[in-house]
Amino acid sequence: MHGLPLRNLHAADPSPASIPFQRLNGIVKGRRAVSADTALPLDALTGWGAQILADTAAKWDLWRALTARGRRPKVRPLRKTA
Repeated sequence: MHGLPLRNLHAADPSPASIPFQRLNGIVKGRRAVSADTALPLDALTGWGAQILADTAAKWDLWRALTARGRRPKVRPLRKTA
């Protein structure tokens, strides 16, 4: 996710909010998804809600899966039952 307000983070700083530096770096560079476990400390770090971060990550994952497939899967309609 781009555009997170990461309040003056520098490589020399210890990882804020107990997020390992490698994980935070991967998220900022777009190489790693935001898990629910990471969304909570990111909420404290950025001021964004954890639910917003988790929802955005889920939508991104779904979009990547759909575009990697190249087309929508063929689905048969369910039969009506009485």
